[in-house]
Amino acid sequence: MILKSIHKTLSKLSFFKGIKLFSVFYFTLLLIHILLKNLNLDPFVASLISKPWFLLFLIVFYIINAEFKNTRDFRLMLLALFAFWLGDMALIFVENKLFFNLGILFFIIGKLIYSMRFANTKDFRLIKIIPFMLLCFFYMIFLMNFLHLSLGDYFFPVLFYLFLSMIVGLFAFLRQYEVDRRSFLLVFIGVLCSFVSDSVSIIQAFYNQLFITKFNVVMIFYSLSQYLIVLGILFEKKNMDNDFKNDNTI
Repeated sequence: MILKSIHKTLSKLSFFKGIKLFSVFYFTLLLIHILLKNLNLDPFVASLISKPWFLLFLIVFYIINAEFKNTRDFRLMLLALFAFWLGDMALIFVENKLFFNLGILFFIIGKLIYSMRFANTKDFRLIKIIPFMLLCFFYMIFLMNFLHLSLGDYFFPVLFYLFLSMIVGLFAFLRQYEVDRRSFLLVFIGVLCSFVSDSVSIIQAFYNQLFITKFNVVMIFYSLSQYLIVLGILFEKKNMDNDFKNDNTI
């Protein structure tokens, strides 16, 4: 009942119905965030001004454009996005250990829910996922070997977080056997972008400030990841041979 009321209100915001218009707005917001971070503003102030809005607007975009709103999958996506948003809010106060830990916790919850959302019921051959699993395994080994001396008490939480990222990647990979190609590619590329964001973020937090982080690599790939995942889910199970019915709508 509440979701129906929210959707009825949000549906009046035609701005969020257009893919092109929303995409321009979303990535303009990302550009503003990057510019603010590179000005002489306090990093906390810059994040507080722009960071809260990315996922909030993406959530509104998803609610308006999702076709089946009374389903488990719809609710899982909303819960995942909301968990990531809470994680974003907590990590604005990254200097505070309590908020830092809360941020990690909310991101873990978001990834757990994404795993549930991406899981499918179709059979697959184990041999088809071995190359992907090996890549994920070596990725984890390399990163943990690189960071283990710096992690301290965070060794097992970070290990669990990386393992969970691998599970999300695996389920996103297995979607290719259940959904159309466009939906699969959008979500899978989005998950790969999250690997980049997670890796740079972890190295930045526990090892050293890298030159590459000055270009806001974490936020760029994180924002792109969430955008592609949401777009891929909105296109899920549509015929892969169909293009947009309208250049301005989903």
